[in-house]
Amino acid sequence: MKVYFDKNVLSHIICAQRGDKEAYGVTLEDVSELIDAVSEGKLISLLSTMHLQEAAYVIRAASREKAKEELKLIQDLMDTTQIIKLCGDLLTDDVIAYANGDGPVSPLIPLNYDLWELFRPDGDVGERKEALDKTDEQNDALLQVLAEGKENDRDVILEEFGGSKPGFEEFFCKKIDERILQTIRKVEERTNSRGLVDACKERGITEMGSIPSIHLAEGSSLSYQYARIFGEISEKKKKRWGDPSDLKHALSASACDIFVTHDEDFAFWIGRIPNIRIEVLDHLHSLVERL
Repeated sequence: MKVYFDKNVLSHIICAQRGDKEAYGVTLEDVSELIDAVSEGKLISLLSTMHLQEAAYVIRAASREKAKEELKLIQDLMDTTQIIKLCGDLLTDDVIAYANGDGPVSPLIPLNYDLWELFRPDGDVGERKEALDKTDEQNDALLQVLAEGKENDRDVILEEFGGSKPGFEEFFCKKIDERILQTIRKVEERTNSRGLVDACKERGITEMGSIPSIHLAEGSSLSYQYARIFGEISEKKKKRWGDPSDLKHALSASACDIFVTHDEDFAFWIGRIPNIRIEVLDHLHSLVERL
């Protein structure tokens, strides 16, 4: 059974190991059972580039010990022999494979570099911090665009649905093919693959929704858009700083059987996607209870 953990779950595991109060109900017993299940082969905890990117933020921390805790948890809990492809690469490969008449590509590739390089306190630390600053700027820019477009998007969608708020499933079914086409066009342009859109249309756009990466990427994006437009945000109401990263986690989670997050909003948005092919749990303890 393949499981994918959102970064907030990993942070709460570390809090439990430290004895911090901010562990979100995660206990040392939960952690011990989880690591035992991984070591016994009952679970495969998938590693993504998003995990590594978010773990790399510890280079801003004052203590080297915190960096060691992050890396130790990755080594103890996750399959470090392979890693989920970069989100853009995964979508691109699946779109091109579909256009060529093939099935979905494997989302996993060998991990062939030293994880310690991400956590060393010397060398190019300045360059790595600058890369994190740029990531923050990109996330802030996306959140700003989303906030500014909310009211206009709402008006457009209400007009499209006859002035009434559609249910999410109605919204999803009407918009999903449009979103998939947008992704194909982006891939065609980025890779200079002329005829990609026509080839995918010939095989069927709706059928592309059965590809796990495309289904989760477009489904989570639509669910998130619907939640923002129609006020379904219960926590961090003014800004949800982690949303850009969460949407990438959702795409990475297409490689798993079970996705675990401690963000209740995010769990709800992902779990309601029609025909979702993974199970979504909103607490680590729900997974541990099954072991």
